[in-house]
Amino acid sequence: MLRIGQSGRAYLAVILDLYSRFVVGWAISAVNDRHLTIKALEMAVKRRCPGAGLLHHSDQGSTRSAMTVASSTAKRSPRS
Repeated sequence: MLRIGQSGRAYLAVILDLYSRFVVGWAISAVNDRHLTIKALEMAVKRRCPGAGLLHHSDQGSTRSAMTVASSTAKRSPRS
């Protein structure tokens, strides 16, 4: 049995390419915070190298700040 953190809970963030329906990024953590989503999005950007016009949608409210995710992705994008 895998135990993560004191609560024993694991959170998974998955980034799907809606066109191909493939998982292009993912991250797992003991804490459900913005860093979890950013890690998954960074993996997706690194694997797919998207151009301008990337659209990212999350249904998770305040823990997924669009400004933080957008600025983080822009800084780390291989196609700056």
